Amino acid sequence: VPGAADDEDGGGIELRLPGQQAEPQVVGAAKGDEQGPSRPLVQELASEPAVAETPEYELEQVDGLMTLRVKLPRVAAAAELDLEVGDTAVSVCAEGLYQLMLQLPVAGASAEAASKFDKKRRVLTVRMPIAA
Repeated sequence: VPGAADDEDGGGIELRLPGQQAEPQVVGAAKGDEQGPSRPLVQELASEPAVAETPEYELEQVDGLMTLRVKLPRVAAAAELDLEVGDTAVSVCAEGLYQLMLQLPVAGASAEAASKFDKKRRVLTVRMPIAA
């Protein structure tokens, strides 16, 4: 068979394509490394979920308005956040990174709440009028 060579242990035929090297190489192995790659090809991941930390925050009430500022240094964009605003509580979650469940000291008007994430400072600001 053209392009075929006898297998070295005599048990079969090895086919080589044009341009193919005679000796198979182990991917990730250094030259002279006969045992293969220095790290495993399959990496086991921990089965326990990452523990989310409580982020730094400040809540202030000025002139009938509550303002919550949450520092999220490991969050790059608002799309990574899950924000829920209710009249008596606010929840901020970045999966595997941060989790904040905050009971508000006074009831707010959640229907009028607004939020903004500052990418440069990595701070989420939530503003909500205090309920009358």
